[in-house]
Amino acid sequence: MRRTRSHPDALFFPAARTAFGAALAAIVALAAGCGAELAGESPAGLLPPGPQVSVAPRPPEEPEPWVLEWSGDVRQALTSQLGSAVALVRYQGGQLDLLPGCTVAGGYGPSGALGRARESKSIASESELFAELGVKIASAGASFRQGERWKLDFVVADVRSASERVSRAQVPPGCERATHYVRQIYLGAYELDTASGKRLSGHAGVGVGDVSAGLGGGKSDRLAIERSAGHVERCAEPQTGAGDPACAGLLKVGLAPLGP
Repeated sequence: MRRTRSHPDALFFPAARTAFGAALAAIVALAAGCGAELAGESPAGLLPPGPQVSVAPRPPEEPEPWVLEWSGDVRQALTSQLGSAVALVRYQGGQLDLLPGCTVAGGYGPSGALGRARESKSIASESELFAELGVKIASAGASFRQGERWKLDFVVADVRSASERVSRAQVPPGCERATHYVRQIYLGAYELDTASGKRLSGHAGVGVGDVSAGLGGGKSDRLAIERSAGHVERCAEPQTGAGDPACAGLLKVGLAPLGP
C-alpha cells in the first residue's frame, strides 16, 4: 500500500487562509468607511460627527436705481422722512416712482463713516445707462444717437439703511401699486455732464472743472452740466462732514421687494 507523504505546510495553509480573509475583510471595511467620508458621511466609530453648518440662501438681486429724473420736491419728500418712516415705491422697467403718502412705520439709520472716493461712470448708450444707473430716461435715446456721451462724477458720503424689512401685509390702503420699499438711501454729491463722444473719449477720468484742458480751452468745448446735487469737489474733501450741504444730495436708492 502506497503511503502519501504529507506536505510540511499542510497544517499552516488553513490558518493562513483564515488570516488573509480577515485582513481582506478589514481592508474592505476601511475602504467603505473612506468612501462614506468622501461622500460627506462620517463612518461610525472612525470620526466624531462635525457641527452642522447652515448656509443662508443668497438673497435675490436688489436694484439700486439713481434718482436723476426726480424733481427737488420729490427728493425732499424722501429725505425729510429719514427718521420717521420707510418709503414705498414702484419700480418697473427702469421707471422709478415715489408713491406720495405711501410709507410704513420705521426709519433709516446711518451706516457710519465711508471713504470719500470720487468716482466716475461713462455712458454712451441706453443699455449702458440702464446697466450702470438702473434707470431709463426718455431723452437719453436721442442724445446717444447724436453721438453724445454722458459722464457721471460722484461721491458717496453716507448710506442710510432701513431698520426693518417691509412685507406686503404692511402696505397701507391706496398704495397697492407699490412693488418695493426703499431699503437704503445714498447721500453725497454728483454731476451729470454731456458732450460728444469725440470730445470726451480722449479725456476719460478728467475732473469736471478741468475738462477744457487740452481741448483748446474754448467755452464751446466745456461740458454742460445737465443735472447735479451737492458739490462734488467739496464733498470729496476729507474734512467735509457727512451733514454738510455739499454732501446732502440724494444720489440713488437701494430697493428691496416687498416680502410676503
